Amino acid sequence: LAAGTNNQKIVLWKYVYAGSEPQDAWEPLTTIQLSGCIAEVGFCKKRDILSANNSTTVYILKQHVMSTHYNQEMAVVQVSAHELSISSPATDSNLKMRSDIQIKGAFVTREHVVVWDGDKVLVFEIIHGKSHIRPAGSFSSKSRNIMLFDQSAFILLPEVIQITTLQGTVKQNLKLSEGEGEYIAMFVENGFLLAATGKNIIRIWNVTRREAKLLHNKKISDLFPTIEQIQSIKCNTTGNKVSITMQTKEGYPDSKMLIWNLENDTLAYIDFSNGVTHTPTGESELERSDGQKDTVFKDQLEHISKLRELAPISHFWDSKDPRMLVCESHTLSNLAKKGKLKGRRAGNFNKTHTKMLISMFVTSDSNIVIHDLSLMQPNDLGLIGCDVPNYILTQKNGGVRENAETVTSRNDITRRPLRDFVGMEENDRESIKAMSDYSFYSTVGDMDEAFRSIKLIKSQAVWENMARMCVKSRRLDVAAVCLGNMRHVRGARALREARNEPEKEARVAMLAIQLNMYSEAEELYTNCGRYDLLNKLYQATGQWEKAIQVGESQDRMHLKRTHFKNAQFLESIGDINGAISEYERSDTHHNEVPRMLFDDQDRLADYILNSKDRTLRKWWAEYLESLGEMDSAIQFYEAAQDHMSLVRMYCYFGQFEKARSYAEKCGDKAACYHMASQLFEPKDAQLAMHFYTKAKSYRNAISIAKDAGLEAELMTLALLARPTDMLGVARYFESRGHHEKAAILYHKAGNLGHAIELCFRTQQFEALRQMVEDLDQNTNPTLVKRCADFFIEFGQCDKAVDLMLLGGKYLEALDLCIKQNVYITEELAERMTLSKPEQEDPSASLNRNKILESVADSCMRQQSYRLAAKKYTQAGLKTKAMKALLKSGDVEKIIFFTNVSRQKDIYVMAANYLQSLDWKRDSNIMKHIILFYTKGKSFDSLAMFYEHCAQLEIDDYQNYEKAVGALTEALKYISRAKNMSTQEQEGRLALYQERISLIEKYLEARALFQTDQEAAVTSCKHLLENPKVDVAVKIGDVYGLLVEYYVTVGNVVTASFNLSYHTRD
Repeated sequence: LAAGTNNQKIVLWKYVYAGSEPQDAWEPLTTIQLSGCIAEVGFCKKRDILSANNSTTVYILKQHVMSTHYNQEMAVVQVSAHELSISSPATDSNLKMRSDIQIKGAFVTREHVVVWDGDKVLVFEIIHGKSHIRPAGSFSSKSRNIMLFDQSAFILLPEVIQITTLQGTVKQNLKLSEGEGEYIAMFVENGFLLAATGKNIIRIWNVTRREAKLLHNKKISDLFPTIEQIQSIKCNTTGNKVSITMQTKEGYPDSKMLIWNLENDTLAYIDFSNGVTHTPTGESELERSDGQKDTVFKDQLEHISKLRELAPISHFWDSKDPRMLVCESHTLSNLAKKGKLKGRRAGNFNKTHTKMLISMFVTSDSNIVIHDLSLMQPNDLGLIGCDVPNYILTQKNGGVRENAETVTSRNDITRRPLRDFVGMEENDRESIKAMSDYSFYSTVGDMDEAFRSIKLIKSQAVWENMARMCVKSRRLDVAAVCLGNMRHVRGARALREARNEPEKEARVAMLAIQLNMYSEAEELYTNCGRYDLLNKLYQATGQWEKAIQVGESQDRMHLKRTHFKNAQFLESIGDINGAISEYERSDTHHNEVPRMLFDDQDRLADYILNSKDRTLRKWWAEYLESLGEMDSAIQFYEAAQDHMSLVRMYCYFGQFEKARSYAEKCGDKAACYHMASQLFEPKDAQLAMHFYTKAKSYRNAISIAKDAGLEAELMTLALLARPTDMLGVARYFESRGHHEKAAILYHKAGNLGHAIELCFRTQQFEALRQMVEDLDQNTNPTLVKRCADFFIEFGQCDKAVDLMLLGGKYLEALDLCIKQNVYITEELAERMTLSKPEQEDPSASLNRNKILESVADSCMRQQSYRLAAKKYTQAGLKTKAMKALLKSGDVEKIIFFTNVSRQKDIYVMAANYLQSLDWKRDSNIMKHIILFYTKGKSFDSLAMFYEHCAQLEIDDYQNYEKAVGALTEALKYISRAKNMSTQEQEGRLALYQERISLIEKYLEARALFQTDQEAAVTSCKHLLENPKVDVAVKIGDVYGLLVEYYVTVGNVVTASFNLSYHTRD
């Protein structure tokens, strides 16, 4: 965005990103000073040209991106149209070079620097010892890209790459054959020359010899058919891998970057728009068949989640490690806003401008593994190289106006360490190599090899950096070694003690704490749900508000402790009021506040006076009492409502009447007890008993009652006292002949046996009837039998039966029920049922079944058929159980029991019984009759049932069609019957067939009346002449057909004759 001002200036802004406010999206650039009042400014749509004019002059301003290059630890940065800054980031040396051409491009090596403007090329030699630059050659060339290696220059032209001396003498021309297009990109690295054509062909030469030797000539579209146009190419130091970025035909960057492995001629790629990587096998590294999901791959998933809507802008291989590849990527939306993105991708504008540095490793089998992602800083201009352990970047450093037509900006070279190399910037090459190996192996997941690669490192800074990496990789074993090499004794001990924590995240968090990585520790504790340890972390780091917040929301168990620790902290820094508040919240103020304020008696007294806490007031009263300030002590005892202390004070001053009155009024147990303990005289026995009773100290009250002979009160107190005291009073009454009271107390105290013995001995039969209700299985069997005999003697057989069952006399109890006709309820029957033996015991099972059968027989005699069926079933006598159910008449239970029993005889019994019911009106009963006969395989009974059904259809409904169907079923089942003689079976078959034949003849004759009436009459007469017709067809129905016919034809006489004949028959 450009604007002209009235004071001869043009102001420029650059769109950066869409912020919340429009003005935040535009970054101000340098200001251009011209002459005259600016009347108009305008941009050229197709080229980076700005025009401006005043009343007399037109200015054409051309935008030029400052040239930068990094190679062989040397960097060159263009600082103006004619000036370069040559520096070595490793040594911080800097040289200025000025040329007489307007520089359009530059390339630097350790010994030389070359610049060009599109017409002329200048080569300079760098004299390192003297920090001086001198000309080494110049020549003319139209090339826009020139590179140096050794003593040769490589000049890129559309149709040829010229290899010349530094003075411009051509040594070799590398031409293209017809159909290969034109050269569009070139790169030189460590003796390898790479070139790409517009037809997506890449050529690679070895240029270390006198003449370049062609090594590879590959059409990339054969490996990647969707490629549109190559944008740039780079190779690693060993020349076995080539990275390729692409652009579309419209000119915007493609989001994919290709990796060509020259050793096996395969291609892999990574898509920066979605994080997908593709290996030569077509299998993503994160979707391997073994399903590995360890920490390394979780880290990869985390990296991939950040790769969204990005496109690679520049890419560089590390100058020493052939596995390391770094890339600068921008958001696609940012590129769209710059006009470089067109079509559908231009719509993916996410209102965020992201510039990101991405480092990755390319393995020998062409797998691409992301090492790290980091956002570029706001003042970063771009990535120009990678020299492990550092990224090499350019940074902007303000702008300077050179003259009226030219504006320059000072750009600095900066080194920024990669993630794993923080603190290693000044280390020796061997340590860096070891760390590089560690970084590679840890990234690809081979932690054992990674651990072996770092054993020789001695730098504590490196070990600390690796320990920090262990927090992310969760490798506590490696972390222990790192802490040992760091001599971090406290951290090693803490890590060893943390092994007791069940969650791995909690153990890793302790490592993070020892390395002062508090935010990582906080995240780890949160992820594993260890809010107790997170609370401790906040406390240790002085974040008390967060600690209390965690305690209130997630760690309620330690909330009071958190408040207590905060109170101690506030007390240590002198914040007394805050400490008091926190001690109160921790519920420790009763002890801690008096301790804290003890040296400031006035403030402590004010605090207690203003506090309504009874515990504090009581403590203050006791303190005043210890000082002898009795009146004040009594006042605070009253305020604390400490009734016992008040009674004690009144008694101390001899005010017994006031003490008695106060104890009576307040009813406090301790106060009443103290009052009773002060009454020693015999005349005060009643009053002492009264206060001991109010204090629920019944033993002391009982002791006074015994001494005073107050037996009436003694019985009442004993019933209120504990069992041990009851027994003592019971023995007291027994010794004095009060047997009824003694028996009651023995019973209440739980000594039932002694109570019953006492009742028998003293003939207290009424009390005995009440006591037997509490007898249980632990009672002496002899005593139980004695009680049962007692109730039999007095005719209370139901209670006697209960006692016999309690004593385990099941058969005797059953005999008593039978003899005395005691009704057996379901509850009584269950009590007579022995539990099943846990182990196989034939004799026990036999005894149990015998008792069950006897109980069931008794229930049958008492007509309790359902209960009898239940007991028969428990005894395994299903047939008898079925007979009992049949007598009960419960159809639903009969059907259910038959289905679960699955016995043939029970099926037949149930079916026979159901036939006796009104099955004609209940289809469900009829269905179960057929089902039970079928399951019981009683086919003769089933055939007879179908015969009854047929006869029912004839007699009640005259439905001969259904009768034929029923007889057909009877015929089918009688043929399957096996429990009858052959003669009988054949007779039944013949009968059913004959009946079916006669009914069919009748149905045929009835049908003929609709078509051939004479033939129908003849058929009816033939039926009447058959002497067995009444076996299947009612004769009246045949005569009915004839009468109906004769009436229809008007032959009333013949009809009357047939009717009278039928009536006579």
